[in-house]
Amino acid sequence: MQAKLPGAVLCLLLAGCGGSADPAEGGKLTDITVTDHGSEPGGEFCSDFRLDDTKARSFFARAVEIDAVQLHELDTLPCFVRGTARLLGQPATWLVRAGGTAEVSAESSHVLMACRKCDDLFGGKAN
Repeated sequence: MQAKLPGAVLCLLLAGCGGSADPAEGGKLTDITVTDHGSEPGGEFCSDFRLDDTKARSFFARAVEIDAVQLHELDTLPCFVRGTARLLGQPATWLVRAGGTAEVSAESSHVLMACRKCDDLFGGKAN
């Protein structure tokens, strides 16, 4: 059985207080462009989930790097937006899910991210 992180610890990690710096910080993630959107089976309810380039850049500016255990604790909804970027100068692809999680992949790295204050980008109220 996998141990769950206490809510307070998870909040600190998502706020950037206890983890590593996010890839968008310091120009590590640049040239962020939206290329596609969609959903996995069961995601018909979120067919209107969209981010434009500006909102995608804002998401990555606010998001922090997380690990697989933290990702498991968060909502990973079937709705997504995909795009391209450069991660530390390397061509990269990314996928942002409606639950506020993301994956960024480049040739030599794979980064998991989350944004807990991005509701305004997804059609909800700002935190």
